[in-house]
Amino acid sequence: MRHLMLGAAASAFVIGFGGLALAQDASGDLPPNATPGHCYGKLLIPEQTETYTDQVIDQASRTEIKVIPAVYGTTTQTVVSSEAHVEYETVPATYKTFTEVVTIKPAITRKITVPAVYGEVTEEILIREAHTEWRRGARRPGDIVVPGSDKLLPTGEVICLIAIPAEYKTVTHTVVKIPEQVREVVEPAVTEVITRKVVDTQARVLEHQVPATYKTVTVTTIVQPERTESIVIPATYRTVTKTRVVTTSHFEWRVIDCKAEIASATPHADDVTTVSHHYYATGLAHGGDAETQALQEALQKRGYYDGPLNGRFTAATQWAMTRFQRDNHLARGTFDEATANALGIPAPDVGS
Repeated sequence: MRHLMLGAAASAFVIGFGGLALAQDASGDLPPNATPGHCYGKLLIPEQTETYTDQVIDQASRTEIKVIPAVYGTTTQTVVSSEAHVEYETVPATYKTFTEVVTIKPAITRKITVPAVYGEVTEEILIREAHTEWRRGARRPGDIVVPGSDKLLPTGEVICLIAIPAEYKTVTHTVVKIPEQVREVVEPAVTEVITRKVVDTQARVLEHQVPATYKTVTVTTIVQPERTESIVIPATYRTVTKTRVVTTSHFEWRVIDCKAEIASATPHADDVTTVSHHYYATGLAHGGDAETQALQEALQKRGYYDGPLNGRFTAATQWAMTRFQRDNHLARGTFDEATANALGIPAPDVGS
């Protein structure tokens, strides 16, 4: 079975030259017994588990209460079917009908006010009375000259006494032609003819004495009363398979392919010491394969991978896959079926 696993955020990439480490992870941890000229990656080793079987209670023991029904027998008895009693007969009342006229609303006299009637009257009003006034100069056509009123002034100017007629104005105003008046109006009474029932003969009650009656019956009696018994039901068990951790997950320094890892882990920088913050793969340091190349192509189409499509599961491939798994809320660290389905590519072959 082959899995492509990722390291955790603390994974590092280190190149050893003459015992001098050019890069180390954030914790200051270095590969133990590093050999000059080799490259090392701190990788996440997954936990190892084993399965075992165990007996568990399927149903706990319990006590059940069993009800033993009562046993019955029969006897013959004479019993009262109907007690002696008095029966009462109610004779209903009888009624007759008669018709009468009733007043619903009596006649009333009420007063109503008839409004006044108005009209318009036109008349002339004196604005200015007739008078005379002296006017200089000769008479003008239409002037009414008071006879013998012409005078010659010492200046040689002539003045005349002119009669000015009165002035009038025509006005229209409203006057009462018929004054307001109050009249009495009689409203007749409102009546209704009704027919109703009245009691002709009162209701009465008659008493009748009824004797007791008897009958023979079969009576069921309890021979043995109902009882209960306690029954203990033992517990039942089932076998289950459980998993337990043999070795917990941990990090280990491993020798990796220097050329492939450096080339793929530094897509944006020339200094190999800048790649210590990347994630690195645990598998496939050998030649490329079709599954890994399909993974690289799918990640490249989605903008996660910009390295070579060489089918080698390099650190850059692993870093791109990790970011894709994180963004899509997938389990990180393994190129599994869920990741392949999310990328739309064939699932990895887990049988080799």
